[in-house]
Amino acid sequence: MAFCPNCGNQIPDGGVCPCQSGAMNMNNNPMNMNNGPVNQNYNPYAQPSNQGGGVQLDQKKQLILYGCIAAGAIVVLVLLFNLLFGGGYKKPIKQVVKGFNHNNAKKIAYAMYPKEYIKDELEDEDDFDWDDADDAIEDSKEYFEDEYGEDIKIKVKFLDKKDVKKKELEKLEDMYDDVYDAEVKKAYKVKVEMTIKGDDDDDDSKVWLYVVKLKGDGWKLAPYGSGASMFSIY
Repeated sequence: MAFCPNCGNQIPDGGVCPCQSGAMNMNNNPMNMNNGPVNQNYNPYAQPSNQGGGVQLDQKKQLILYGCIAAGAIVVLVLLFNLLFGGGYKKPIKQVVKGFNHNNAKKIAYAMYPKEYIKDELEDEDDFDWDDADDAIEDSKEYFEDEYGEDIKIKVKFLDKKDVKKKELEKLEDMYDDVYDAEVKKAYKVKVEMTIKGDDDDDDSKVWLYVVKLKGDGWKLAPYGSGASMFSIY
């Protein structure tokens, strides 16, 4: 199938476009003062015809745009995946620090212990009160005031993360199974820099903390690691 060079319409092979027939008739008309053929179907606002049979220019631009959008969506998904599944181990450590700074014992407890354990062992006890626990945190800060001054705050900076060794993982699994009736799905050893600051002075130290991901309960800061302490001094 061929295309007319004047109007761009398709014409049968060997055929003549109607606009060319009209142009030849007008060329033979003595009243026609033009020197060239007349395109009776000429439209100054018409889009250029696609004589090559490929994708039109505007379609190519659309494909490029869609490709850029798809690439951007992939980047967002990767960031969300890292946030939800890669960086979740940081959350309980941040929650414990935040709970300490704001005298919020409940935030600390839920960052460290399984929900069912808190409900059964703490909240169901008649003599337990979260306000009393909050006051205990505030009272504990008096221990540091002689050294650092008032308005004690703690900050945390994450430095490194590694999988725990097999023996460490076995100890964590046994401890959570025996004490909390919980199943450990994954565990990390996390190196952080803890900074304590008061009105008069500040200090920092690097420690390795243990975090575990419990089945059905998410990430927790382990109250014990490989040994008797909650963290090991680096």
